[in-house]
Amino acid sequence: MILDRKFWIRLMMLAAKSGTKWGGMACLAIAFAVSFSTSINAQSSGSAGQAQQANGRTDPGIANNQQFGVQTNGQGRGVAVKSKKTRMHLSLDAAAGVDTNPYSVPSDPDINGDQVGADMVLRLRPGLAMSNSDAAILWDTGFTFDWGMMPGVFNERTQNNLLYHANAHAGLEFNRGAPMSFAIRDTVGAFSDPGQVSLGQVQSRINNDFLAGLAFKPGGGALVLRTDYNFGFERYITPIGFEEGSSNMANGDFDSMRHYAHARVDWRFFPRTGAYLDLRGGAHVFPFSDVNPDSYPFWVRTGILGQFSRKSSGVVSLGYGNPFVMDTPTGGGEKTLVTASFPGVIGHMEYRWFPNMTTQIAGGLKRDVTPAAVYQYVANSRAYVQFQQKFGRKMTASGDVSYGILEFGDEQYSGPYPFTTKPTGRVDQNIGARLELGYSVFEWMSVGLMERFAYRITEANMVDSLSGRVSGNLSFLRNELFVIGSVRY
Repeated sequence: MILDRKFWIRLMMLAAKSGTKWGGMACLAIAFAVSFSTSINAQSSGSAGQAQQANGRTDPGIANNQQFGVQTNGQGRGVAVKSKKTRMHLSLDAAAGVDTNPYSVPSDPDINGDQVGADMVLRLRPGLAMSNSDAAILWDTGFTFDWGMMPGVFNERTQNNLLYHANAHAGLEFNRGAPMSFAIRDTVGAFSDPGQVSLGQVQSRINNDFLAGLAFKPGGGALVLRTDYNFGFERYITPIGFEEGSSNMANGDFDSMRHYAHARVDWRFFPRTGAYLDLRGGAHVFPFSDVNPDSYPFWVRTGILGQFSRKSSGVVSLGYGNPFVMDTPTGGGEKTLVTASFPGVIGHMEYRWFPNMTTQIAGGLKRDVTPAAVYQYVANSRAYVQFQQKFGRKMTASGDVSYGILEFGDEQYSGPYPFTTKPTGRVDQNIGARLELGYSVFEWMSVGLMERFAYRITEANMVDSLSGRVSGNLSFLRNELFVIGSVRY
């Protein structure tokens, strides 16, 4: 089944990179890490005790902990379309900077062949968003197109490698704020990400997520019941230069589908503090191949979140999560539940302090688990500290430092040798730091600087799939520094 070693090497290195952003398919493709942070626009991220805010929206909508409800406001002034209740927002982000390791290649020369080298990166992200407000039926729609390239100013090997991310969404919500409300939303994205070993090769995929749910608020709204259903799929496009059936990507080995049902109960026993119970479960399957095992994950969480005092807020939650992976056990045999003994304790503790109107300091611990290709699952335990400081009404500084531990399931390989020297029991460490400084030139325009650092530490070394020879270590170091400009009108 393992037909293309280079793609598998890229997947292994991705497993050593993903850090705190593991999703259901996170170990399948590397997301090129030049992103535009909303904090550059000098807007507060809010506290755990406040209603979640998305582009100025304070009503959490049906899915309290997801960007699911319709966005009724945007940044900047907006442009009136047809009526005062309909708004259109145009946006443009631009970034230029230096990346010391654009492809997150391991630092060991035995693997990267001295490919690690700093280079300049350019990015543009135009966008359009439209929405209405003050209506029984709310809607919003929009798209962004993220284009990037490396001109090869410092490193000719990266010249003319074109990268893009495209995203479009549309949503409808009926009767927000009423005792019974309903919403549907669909998001589709297309991604092209750089390969980790052979510069010039990219991994392209299409992802779609559909969400439909309803909310019930009996009485005065102190009790809120929510339920929703999510269907998603991810399709990998045949790599450039490969014929159908010539590689794992082309075979559909990593194409997946997700069916998740979600239910949540929120009870507000104080004006700004409440308790919740959250259940989520379903199926994460690879319908076109048996390279990666199917799983039937389940999560249950309960906790308290809110504003505990005039200057502090936070969240305390505890629960159980298990990917429930159905796979062939070590040594062969019929498929069985291989995560029966998985220690599925998950949870989140965060304390956020507001010493004054311009300062926020937060710290916390978080642990979760999710299904993943290549490794069955990944459990992520992370400690972090965050801060935000406003200087007047126009300038904001923010940053965070984190330390994480990633626990991997068993490697999925069919040859005589595993991909790494840690086919079972692999544990990686991740150290990350970010610092941003943003200045609002006008209400609709801001500029800023972003510094980001990532250091992955692992005991896993690469193993040659044909000879079994052990090569270099998969640890890597990366640093990014960018100048960013954003326009929201």
